[in-house]
Amino acid sequence: FSSTQVRAMSFSEDDYEFISLMAEGVGSLIEMNLLISENEMVISALRKNNDILEDIFKNSTIGMALVAPSGLWIKVNSSLTSMLGYTEEHLLSINFQNITHPDDLSTDLKQLEALSRGDIPFYQLEKRYLAASGHYIWILLSVSLVREDNGNVKYYIAQIQSVDERKRMEVELKKQKEELHKVNIILERMATEDSLTEIANRRKFMLWFESEMTRVARHPVPVSLAIADIDFFKSYNDSYGHQEGDFALKNIARELSYTLRSQDKVARFGGEEFIMLFPETDEKGCFLACERLRKSVENLTSLRRTVTISIGAVTFHPKEGELVHFDDLLKVADSKLYEAKRSGRNQVKVVYLDNPLK
Repeated sequence: FSSTQVRAMSFSEDDYEFISLMAEGVGSLIEMNLLISENEMVISALRKNNDILEDIFKNSTIGMALVAPSGLWIKVNSSLTSMLGYTEEHLLSINFQNITHPDDLSTDLKQLEALSRGDIPFYQLEKRYLAASGHYIWILLSVSLVREDNGNVKYYIAQIQSVDERKRMEVELKKQKEELHKVNIILERMATEDSLTEIANRRKFMLWFESEMTRVARHPVPVSLAIADIDFFKSYNDSYGHQEGDFALKNIARELSYTLRSQDKVARFGGEEFIMLFPETDEKGCFLACERLRKSVENLTSLRRTVTISIGAVTFHPKEGELVHFDDLLKVADSKLYEAKRSGRNQVKVVYLDNPLK
């Protein structure tokens, strides 16, 4: 068949069959050689890809790990060992749960279960790992997975970034905010509380008064204002000293606060004077409230001697939209206080004011 000479005889059926078999054999050999060549190219490409993936895994600046379904570390990179301070051998000998903060473990496992079931494609969470130093560090964990052909989990891919510095800054910032809040509370108290008696001061009372006046201008109801003054307080101070005088002021302030209704307000107005606001209280209600205060102070047993107070009060019923000025009411209450003083002290004087604006 390899001769170049023209064949004298024609090909027989056997010749054709033989030639056909030879052609099939040669074709199969060529096809096999092509398949082998293609397989070698695929294998070479896979090796190159594996080398690239291995380089990425090894040289990544973030921690990377492959984790078995059991939770054991299968493979870890140097960024992870450097971050946690453990050797590669140690990490490969333990379960990730062994170094997870107890408070974070439940959330992590729930996410892992959801990922394994196929409910989610991946998950991220911030958690804490116990470092070799014995301290917990905050990390950002990102987890995906690779499955077997039968659908079972082959391994998990974990990417781990340290967020410890940011977390520590957040904790420090939160601490500073809490401290600032405490300082602001103290400053607010100093600005609105009498330092000796620890009840409201005049500034705080004015805020209460303005708020109440705004309210009654919209919804008119009677309001009462009263001033109480400790009788013969200078004599008490002279007899027992300023320390006992301060003690008396504290106790009287406390007694006034305890005796008032929840909606009523009391503040130290200055010296031995106290001022009270009685919302939604008419003349009769004001008198009864002031009488309770007067009697409660007179019955105090914690002082060196019986101490009494005189009270002057004013009741008014503003019209809708009418704004009443504090100084106008104060003058009237003050005049009733001095009337109580002139009448023998230890008593209450109340007046109903028809028109506070006159």
